[in-house]
Amino acid sequence: MKVGDLFQFCYINGHTRDINNKAGIFLGERSLKRENGTLINNFAVQLFGEKTERICDKGLKGWMMPMETK
Repeated sequence: MKVGDLFQFCYINGHTRDINNKAGIFLGERSLKRENGTLINNFAVQLFGEKTERICDKGLKGWMMPMETK
């Protein structure tokens, strides 16, 4: 997925009701480095209808379905 790509989260599970089936724009990688040197690979998205970006765990990338833009 590239910065600016449109996507939709498919149904993940009951614990993610706020993002299940929501669409948005991929904003890019947002890695965090802990004080002990551990690198946490996250990414950011902007869901349609929301005012702030969301930081997501890398595990959620598998639930992102690209949207066609024709």
